[in-house]
Order: sequence, then structure tokens, then C-alpha cells
Amino acid sequence: MKKRIIAVPLVVAALALTSCAQQPGGSASEASTDETLTVWYMQDSFTDESIDALNKQFEEETGAKVKVEIQQWDGITTKLVTALSSDSGPDVFEMGNTQVPLYAEGGALYDLTSHRDDFENSDAWLDGLEGPATVDDKLFALPLYSGARAIVYNKKIWADAGITTEPTTWDELTTALDAIKAANTAPEFSAFYLAGSNWFGGLPFLYDADGAIAAQDDGEWAGQLSTPESQKGLEQFKEFQNTYSIEASRAAAMGTPDPNVVFSSGQAAAMVGDGNTVKRVQEANPDLVGQVGSFTWPTQNKADGIKPSFLGGSTMGIGAKSKKQELGVKYLELLASTEVQLGFVFEENAHAPNSSVLVEQVSKTLPEEMQAFYEASQVTVSTPPTAGWVAIEADGSLTDFFTQVATGSKSVEEAARDFDDHLNKTLNTK
Repeated sequence: MKKRIIAVPLVVAALALTSCAQQPGGSASEASTDETLTVWYMQDSFTDESIDALNKQFEEETGAKVKVEIQQWDGITTKLVTALSSDSGPDVFEMGNTQVPLYAEGGALYDLTSHRDDFENSDAWLDGLEGPATVDDKLFALPLYSGARAIVYNKKIWADAGITTEPTTWDELTTALDAIKAANTAPEFSAFYLAGSNWFGGLPFLYDADGAIAAQDDGEWAGQLSTPESQKGLEQFKEFQNTYSIEASRAAAMGTPDPNVVFSSGQAAAMVGDGNTVKRVQEANPDLVGQVGSFTWPTQNKADGIKPSFLGGSTMGIGAKSKKQELGVKYLELLASTEVQLGFVFEENAHAPNSSVLVEQVSKTLPEEMQAFYEASQVTVSTPPTAGWVAIEADGSLTDFFTQVATGSKSVEEAARDFDDHLNKTLNTK
């Protein structure tokens, strides 16, 4: 497996060195309306037309100009670190939600805590966005949009096996998958395709059993995969993956083979997907138009409800060295507004809004096959809000861990112990 290594200590040190030497970056009382705000958006997050319209509204409200620069995700950490360490970095910029702690701990982000109440719906922000944006009880980024995962299924394959209603309990789900597995005996067919390395699919089992990746105590992070709760969830993940996904998938990489191809070719009756999955599989196989449904993971360990999941998404921050922080706050206030969340974020760019209040509102307008993704976004658990988490995502250790569990190359207990050791070292690296 090819791994991308991020030297977190060097990144944090580089940011901290420049932040200690920086001049105060324009306090919230020094805004002027003849300025130009430099904003970095990530590629494909929003359409050019919608960004232009948003910035036109901002210019009309403030008199300030907005200069937009679109960035590639590949290599963005290094590029943003370099930019934020200089005097010519962006004033406002988009970050993946789990990246915020890296920049916050390096002193590269403006503290937004005092402005929190100025952001609409901040009391209802989604946990999976707000958690990583909050470091040491301080808010360093505005939750912008979210993207949760749910179960996508082939209605025809399910109906052919006698299953015509979506499961709402764990017993109903496994009963349905057992029937589908019995009706489709081809060796390459999966009742539920799930690569062993797919931690997006594995974490719901961990969280549903009240397990956790890591916990902080007195400023120190400690891996939690060896706790009885986590062990239970991991054993349940292994059993489910081994039972309903083909054997070859236990050691498969998350994207090889492409799950969308597996599903669209009829080799899987269900899989984990995000809000774009329905569109992708229907484009790959037009015969699936109208034949793809979705539902949330039913809880396996509670009386009712759904499994919590990982929530992806983006946030917006302001540079600690920016001389236009007041203007940047006004820009974030616009992005946080109900008007922009419903229009710019949801209607124009098909992202889930940043709060449970707005998610509930827009869910009622969605096609049936899309509603599960929005429902799932309201029951999430955030990853550890520390700079070291960026290294965990980048070094491949998380995917390796779930692969070890799925394949049995290590016992669940041994894999957890080893990964806890890695988490203890990496999450506490300064």
C-alpha cells in the first residue's frame, strides 16, 4: 500500500515558529470596506457560478472585494502550511473537518470563540463538524457542510430475494441479507460488499458498542480500541464483514476494486456509500435508475435508533496572521447564515447543511433515496481533535488496522493493542 506521510511535528513546529513571531493580524475592530479578502476554496466543493454569486452578495453588503483561489486537495497540507507561515497567505480558507486541529495547534488559525454566537444555528451544529473544529474548548473553524454515509442497496436484487421493505432493525437487516445471500450463490457476489480496510464502514460498529478510537485525560491522548466496548464493536464488524462480503474483500483496499463498479455490475446487493453514490452507480449502469435505495445503519446494541458514523465535510478558518480578520469574520457570518446554508450549500451545490435544524428542514424536500444520508449526518461521532489525527489518516495505519481485524491476520485483541500503542505515540506527538 502506498502511503502519504505527513510529518506532523514539523508542520506544527513550522506554524508555531511563525505564529510566535507574527504581528497582531488585524483585530476585529479594524475592518475597512475598500479591502480585498483572499479566500481559498477546494476544488469541486462549489461551482464557480455559486461562488461568484455568494461573493457578489458579500461585496454588496460590505463594500469589500473577494479574490478566490481554487486549491487541489492533493498536497494541500504542505501548501497551506507554507502559505499560513508567510505574510501573504489566504485570509479565509476551506479545510477538511479533521484537519482543523493540525493548524489550530500550530497557532495558524484565528480564535473564533468570541464570535460563536454571531454564527446562525451554532447551537445546533452537527457533532461531527463541530468536534474537530473545537480544540481545547476553543472554536477555530466554522462548520461549512457535511457528508455522511449510509447503506445503498439494489431494490431489484432485494425484491427478487423476497425483501420489499427497508430494514429498520438489526434483525431485519441480517434476515434480509441472509435471504439475499441464499438466493445469489455466485462466488463473486456479496450480499453486502464491504472492504475490510473501509474504516468508514467499520467505525459505526465501534461507536454503536460505545467504543471509541481514543480519549483524552489530563492533556494526554490514549487509544481506546482495547476497551471491552471497543472489542465488542470490532468483533461485530468482523463477523458482519466476513459473513456478507466475499472473502477477497477482507484484504481489499478501500477503492480497489471500486465499490461503485462492484455494485453497478450487479455483484453486490448493498454497500456503504455517500450522498454521491446513488448518482455514480446510476451513471455507471443506467438500468439502475429508479432501482437504488438507501437506509441508515440500524443499531445492533441499543433498543432502537441508528449506528453513529463518521461525518466528513468541510470547515472555514481565518489565518492568524491575516490583517483582515474582522472582514473574514463577516464572510464566515454570511456562510453560516440560514439563507446561504439553504441556498449556496444545499440547493446550489447539493451538500448537507452544517446544523441539525437545517438538515431536518431540507430532508423533507429530498428524493426518498437521498434521505438516509441526511438522517445519518445527525448521529455522528467526531475523530480525536488533535494534530496527530492528520498523521493517522495519512499514514495508512487506520486502514491497516481494520484490514487486520477483517482478515484475522491478527486477533482483534492483538490488532487493537498494537494500534492503541501507535495512537498513544502519534496523537501525543508535539
